Amino acid sequence: PQTISLLGYKPKLKINSVEIKNAAKLINKSKKPYIFAGHGVLISKAEKLLLKLSEKASIPVATTLHGISSIPKNH
Repeated sequence: PQTISLLGYKPKLKINSVEIKNAAKLINKSKKPYIFAGHGVLISKAEKLLLKLSEKASIPVATTLHGISSIPKNH
């Protein structure tokens, strides 16, 4: 769709490589990284990216009730 109108959902449509690099540095420095995935993963259709990130970085994932299908339950 050309427009999305969801209450509270205001994604940044432009990728900021500096923010991505800073986030990666923080994750790499973290002693016990943890991903808490919610409904936004499903809305943005980022399920495969979430799985790829969690597996590549060996980060455990927990989900909210609305994000429960964002990652395979056997993961």
